[in-house]
Amino acid sequence: MKSREAVKSREHEIAAGEEVNRFLHLLAQHGLSLEGLVGNNPRSWQERERAKRVAGLLAGDPEWMNYIRTNRSPPPDLSRIVDPADWKLLEHHFRYITALSCIFSGPFPVLTRYLQEPGTLTIFGVKGIVLQKDGHQATLLTEDGEFRNCRPSPKGIEPGREVTVRDYGEIAAYALTFLVLLVLAVAVFYLLMVSS
Repeated sequence: MKSREAVKSREHEIAAGEEVNRFLHLLAQHGLSLEGLVGNNPRSWQERERAKRVAGLLAGDPEWMNYIRTNRSPPPDLSRIVDPADWKLLEHHFRYITALSCIFSGPFPVLTRYLQEPGTLTIFGVKGIVLQKDGHQATLLTEDGEFRNCRPSPKGIEPGREVTVRDYGEIAAYALTFLVLLVLAVAVFYLLMVSS
């Protein structure tokens, strides 16, 4: 039974790797690079969710996708459909939204499902699918829609494989917050004991 699951898992990784290669080829046709996408991510997950909605609108219209491919700019008639905040987001993060719309409009079921399923973001890390590996560094697409460079810990990582990325800065912030709250609780307890 386990060997059958292992074979299915390996077949899934191979299919995901082939899908990632097709996606990278499509990005190149749009004049996009992973390095440019890493620098053009919306900062917050809320903005990334809005960007996914706008990308879904673009992906649903072949004329808009053709306009983006040929002109490398947002379709002007889209500004009448989306609200001004989403239009501003589209203008500011156009490369990022173009990449997402390529995923949603193309034959990329693994990447599409990856972006549409609820993520497993915790204080200890977020899952990401490897898009490209260069030496010890890998470029990932995380479940919350972020293109991110990182140094994954497992050896032998290849495009299409899922990894967990730990953000030690966030972990440190949570630990510091916990310590501050603990110190405050002890101080309040001490003041209550002294005053009674």
